Amino acid sequence: DDPNGVVVVNAGGSGFFRVAYDDTLRSRLDAEALAGLSTLERYSLVDDAWAATVAGQMSAPALLDFLRAFRGEREHAVWQAIAMALRGLNRLLDDGVAHDAFRAEVRSLVGPALSDLGEPVPGESDLTGKLRGLLTTSMGVLGADAGIRARCRELFDQAATDPASVDPELTSAATSVVAASAEADTYARLRHGFEHGS
Repeated sequence: DDPNGVVVVNAGGSGFFRVAYDDTLRSRLDAEALAGLSTLERYSLVDDAWAATVAGQMSAPALLDFLRAFRGEREHAVWQAIAMALRGLNRLLDDGVAHDAFRAEVRSLVGPALSDLGEPVPGESDLTGKLRGLLTTSMGVLGADAGIRARCRELFDQAATDPASVDPELTSAATSVVAASAEADTYARLRHGFEHGS
């Protein structure tokens, strides 16, 4: 046995069961190890880690530490699981200091992937657009990134006057980010649009 080897239970992600790793085994799942796994295996690792946190088998700090290894992740499916875990962690926080630290972690985790995607380009895949929207929402809502929030406000206003000029995924993301930090008049505008479809 290699004491430093990587063990992946449910390899291939074909089993219908949860897997919980102890600290030693989980520590071996670094960025290099994750790069050798399939998309489904990486998704399952994140999904199982969040489930273990909900079940009280894994601490929130341990989950966040584990998620740091996914900075190089570029698959939409895996980011869906990461975003779900981050939203769950955000709900567990109960003070301003903890929220500030968490937001900084989110920006550090999400920022590189969002930067790599850049702006929408003609002919890109639907999943690329969906990933950009997901990461933008995560940065703006969970990461409270000032630059992303300002950009989303610009996109939100632009889409209101010329919907076709803004990528649909970014329109959705911008709406979510603006809604999360909206002042009273913007909230009223959003509510009117929801109720009247305009």
